[in-house]
Amino acid sequence: MSVYKYSVSGDIASGKLDVYTLQIQIESSGITVTPKHIRRKGDDLSIVFPGDLSAGDKTLLDSVVSSHSGTPQTRSSVIEVNGVKYRAADVKPGAGGFTITWEALP
Repeated sequence: MSVYKYSVSGDIASGKLDVYTLQIQIESSGITVTPKHIRRKGDDLSIVFPGDLSAGDKTLLDSVVSSHSGTPQTRSSVIEVNGVKYRAADVKPGAGGFTITWEALP
């Protein structure tokens, strides 16, 4: 397992964190590995992956964390990735994270 550590106040532009939304943003970012856990303790944010990220994936992760708004999303939230809009059709809690089923919108 690999742990990537960030500061909520220092590394997230908004200074706010919504773990569920961050999970969605990471999973829809193009990072090739799904995080096992996202943990917050005070100002410390730890994102745990099953193995090391490639340099490209680490760059994407840094960008996602930095630009995270901290605004909670709901199951009906719509996101856009590479010009395609998606809706979280189903979200199920699992061991250490969430399983999200995405549905492309017309």
